[in-house]
Amino acid sequence: MTLPQTLPETQLSPYLVEYTQLQAVDRQMAERQQVQQQHAVQQQAQLAEKEAAAAWQAADQAQLTAEQQLRASTSYQTYLQAVAALMVQHLPLPQFKQRLRGITMPPALGQLVNSYQLGVMATEFARTGQITATRLQIVPRYLVVDLNRFSRQLAAQRQRDWDDDVFNAALGFELTADQRRQRLTQLRDCWEGRQLSDACYATLLRLRESWQQSPVIPVTWPEKLRQAFQVRLAEQPATGWVPAKKNHVTPSQLRQLITPQADFATVVAKYHRLYALPTATEAVTLSALHRYYLVKADQRAGRSKATAKLVTELLKETVDD
Repeated sequence: MTLPQTLPETQLSPYLVEYTQLQAVDRQMAERQQVQQQHAVQQQAQLAEKEAAAAWQAADQAQLTAEQQLRASTSYQTYLQAVAALMVQHLPLPQFKQRLRGITMPPALGQLVNSYQLGVMATEFARTGQITATRLQIVPRYLVVDLNRFSRQLAAQRQRDWDDDVFNAALGFELTADQRRQRLTQLRDCWEGRQLSDACYATLLRLRESWQQSPVIPVTWPEKLRQAFQVRLAEQPATGWVPAKKNHVTPSQLRQLITPQADFATVVAKYHRLYALPTATEAVTLSALHRYYLVKADQRAGRSKATAKLVTELLKETVDD
């Protein structure tokens, strides 16, 4: 018996259709499983990314909080002011590092900067008058910014103080020749003074005497010194002479204004002759000066306890007369 060469499609057709449908179902299930697996992988990847991002954000926030706490701390501010005070002296590097060891560094700051890095900053400040520390990539930028600000502000204040002092020493009417020479010699010894030539100091020593015949600022002076004198001369009264006024004052300088024989009006007049502080600062300064004056007067008169008792009574909200 000879078998047929072809399959009986008519009889097999229902089975072929079912087989084809089963294949389609299998493919759909396989595709669905693949999509589900890919979705699960994506979800896991997204979750891992979110967790990593959250961890980084938490770390960044913790670092930012630690940075803010450090920068706001008194120890940090005090340390940077002390380092800036060394920066503006333009000391030789070995001497700068030696003096640096005498300044207490906050423990948290010790993990961020060392004496070598601060020495690099000091060298840069001496050369350019500012601190960028571009060579020191591992030093926190906020530390560089803060130290640069402190140093530049202090340098500007020192320069203004020096300009005031050299103006007062050169033109001070009340100074003798020896006193003038002594003060100018002291001013020359500091860094700001060492920037001037011998010729400048020679003219500064003779300026007061030559000023009476010809009140002219020497053209040979450096431009910054000429400008400093021009600004202070513009503030002089039409007649007489007053010292260049300082824009800050220390407690020891205030104490020098008070003498047992002087009344407070005289003390205030001396203060206004020498100092010109911002309005709010001046109000506090004069109030403290007045209180100091009264306390010292009470001490000399032996009435401190009686005065304190009466003040206590006056400060009570209700007074029993």
